[in-house]
Amino acid sequence: MELLCGYPDNPERAEKALASAQEMLSLVSSDRLRGLIWQTRAELEEDCGRESIPAWQQARHGYTTQARDYGGAGMAIAPLGQALVGAG
Repeated sequence: MELLCGYPDNPERAEKALASAQEMLSLVSSDRLRGLIWQTRAELEEDCGRESIPAWQQARHGYTTQARDYGGAGMAIAPLGQALVGAG
């Protein structure tokens, strides 16, 4: 998350930067970028002690679509796996 938002010590600024990115998701044609934005949202939610599973699900959707369309690798599986295990 720190690399994308640039605010590792300021979650409030990271939240604002990420909210701006999410507002423009409808303009984004890259499923990989959508997945990255949602993955970053999920990581921020986790860092702030909030529910992250919906954001992880959105990230998975973006990366799965990208992988299906282009045969590319998806997101880092460990955080997603952890979120899914945590969800039961």
